Amino acid sequence: MDNPIVMSILLIALTVIVYIISKKIFFKYPKVWLLPVVVSPLVILLILYLISIPLETYDKAVQPLIWFLGPAVSAFAIPIYEQRRIIVENGIVLSAGVIVGIIVTIVATILLCRIFPVDPLVEGSMIPHAISSPFAIAVAPYINGGENLAAVFSILTGIFGMLIGEVVLLVMHIKDSIVRGMMYGTTSSVVGTAKAMEIGQKDGVIASLAMILSGIVMILIAPILMGFKLIEN
Repeated sequence: MDNPIVMSILLIALTVIVYIISKKIFFKYPKVWLLPVVVSPLVILLILYLISIPLETYDKAVQPLIWFLGPAVSAFAIPIYEQRRIIVENGIVLSAGVIVGIIVTIVATILLCRIFPVDPLVEGSMIPHAISSPFAIAVAPYINGGENLAAVFSILTGIFGMLIGEVVLLVMHIKDSIVRGMMYGTTSSVVGTAKAMEIGQKDGVIASLAMILSGIVMILIAPILMGFKLIEN
């Protein structure tokens, strides 16, 4: 199809329809392997393969959806505002937890990339893996990463963190809402925050704030990393 506008509309519609169907399936059969963030990409890739549409064409066509990622994340501000008293009371703990969590994530990722050498593009894309996709996509180009690869790492980390998170909470007998929310928000981005919302409203509020603050802290720290040449070019 030669008309890029029509192509864009059709592929965006395909993406939305596949996501809605996969979400309905997940609600009916809530299994980890049926998560929409897992099923939707696989189904779309299969369809693209069957109708012979290059991934590059799809990527360009659905850019408008990427633009909506930012506003979508900002929707988490609603429960944050409604529970602002909790945030004010625990402001120091939240701020310290987010900053320490992001620094540990960055240092651990860089060390792993030094121990197991990878391409600089992969390293730059892995560093923002713990923050939500919109933030990861925004910061990746400034640390020699790729936007698409950063989004993939962010989603995979979110899924893994959500799964491991339940085990960690169970083994360590963690019942504090603030601790649970901080854990999910700083390590599992949107997927973990959604899980925290399921556990309780307070957990979800803390996770939402931690997720947003993590993205902001990462964006602020990224130029410093490049300045000190901690990330390979």
